[in-house]
Amino acid sequence: MKRETLFLKLALTIIGLIVIVLGIVVVPFLVDGTTHIMHGFSFVMGGGLLVTCGCVLNAVVQAYTLLQRVDQNTAFSLKSITALKRIKWSAYIVAVMFLGMLPLAYWWTNAADAPGILLLSCLILAAATVIGIFASILQKLVANAFAFKTENELTI
Repeated sequence: MKRETLFLKLALTIIGLIVIVLGIVVVPFLVDGTTHIMHGFSFVMGGGLLVTCGCVLNAVVQAYTLLQRVDQNTAFSLKSITALKRIKWSAYIVAVMFLGMLPLAYWWTNAADAPGILLLSCLILAAATVIGIFASILQKLVANAFAFKTENELTI
């Protein structure tokens, strides 16, 4: 199992590093670059993006721990259910943050004449929503499997 999850762990590590770089380098650059367009609202957007980076990092760490549990053959446990719940709520928080920042993205799109900003915001919003729903379904499946496993362990 370890060989199969190695690629996923590597991908999660790369995603985590990219998100850290985005939070440290790109977000302050965006706030500084949009101050003349959005005035004080650029700091609101920057704060929202930093909260989003934190939620994505939380989801990446939880997914990494899930892969470690798969390697240890303990995927159907209460800790896995908790990790999936945290991934679900992180995805929902990202979706809500981007939904709240959509008017700011529209304002920025109009001022900078760059429609890709609004399209990217909508895509991230949709992806976060899909990830949250998928994590919710997985959480229910793992909870049912855990209950079934616990019941079978009690049967003689």
